[in-house]
Amino acid sequence: MTLVGVVAVKSSKNAMEHKFMHERPLLEVVHQDLPEVDWLKETFQEIRNVQFKFEDDPAFEGGAFYLPESDLHPPRIVIAAGGVERFARLKHSREDGVRAVALQLGIPFEQIDGKTIQCFILFHEAGHAYDFLINFANGVDVKTATKEWRANSNAQLNQLPLPGIAPAVLREDLTASGFDTWLAENPAYAERCHSLGISKEVELLHVQEEAYRQLDKERYADEFAVKALLRLSKSRD
Repeated sequence: MTLVGVVAVKSSKNAMEHKFMHERPLLEVVHQDLPEVDWLKETFQEIRNVQFKFEDDPAFEGGAFYLPESDLHPPRIVIAAGGVERFARLKHSREDGVRAVALQLGIPFEQIDGKTIQCFILFHEAGHAYDFLINFANGVDVKTATKEWRANSNAQLNQLPLPGIAPAVLREDLTASGFDTWLAENPAYAERCHSLGISKEVELLHVQEEAYRQLDKERYADEFAVKALLRLSKSRD
């Protein structure tokens, strides 16, 4: 899902250095009660110690999974603060991503609401935490687990049409500089765009986002989110 994801930052004009969400500084963390967080911890005991935080930064629209910093610190999940109206706006600013969510849930795009989008983002990030704790950190120390997680994520990001850069980061870079300037500053990526027949920003974002959704780690998190949403819905019947 492209409403969320790994962050990479430029180390030079011609190369990308992978950087993960736990390295992104939190700007405005606020308190917010979200009943679905408690439900997640009660339902999936494996993530009961994960920290959930809310960031009140207008530029931060989705969610993020932060690796633990040490054996003394649990993984963290950060979600954009605010009400369901904020998430409903993603139908316009992140239409491709929301359409993908609606498709997975079997909901017409026109009918998906802000609450469902908010829960999907929350559960998607919880899926990353679950994946990390079950498949990487089970029986090993945090240093080893995070190293394995990063290596796995790097390998998957390098499979993208533009290797090594998550769609969320690409969007930020393009917004900051503009498509033409970005191409001029990143000749290796400009050459790659040319080879892919891409000449417009919207085309580049679409291709990168579609490929990103198919990465194993993103499909794992999406599948977790879908199952969790269905389970939550049944618990409320």
